[in-house]
Amino acid sequence: MNPKNKRSSSWRSTRAISPATRCAILHRDGFACSYCKTVLPIKGAQLDHVKARKDGGTAAPTNLVACCGKCNNARQHNQLSPLAVLDALIRASMPIDRVKGRELAREHYPARMKARAT
Repeated sequence: MNPKNKRSSSWRSTRAISPATRCAILHRDGFACSYCKTVLPIKGAQLDHVKARKDGGTAAPTNLVACCGKCNNARQHNQLSPLAVLDALIRASMPIDRVKGRELAREHYPARMKARAT
């Protein structure tokens, strides 16, 4: 991998979040954006790293929150209030329900869940 090109396919695959974890995070966050509280569809939601990967943040559930595209973009440009970011940080520290995440993933991502089971 070329270190200057972080968007290469190998870099992208190492940071993939499983459908079950993604669904568990959405469930923990009440299927709503952690910043503006807009209701999110499971397949249209984005996940935001509370602590950016470039600053040493990980793809662990304790560093991820559900968010809408508008807030994710605003967060990248430091346009969200610090209070909203603090609220998201508190929300991210809450545990996820992995069993519920797997149930939701089987329902909404059946092809991807079957591929992982084999």
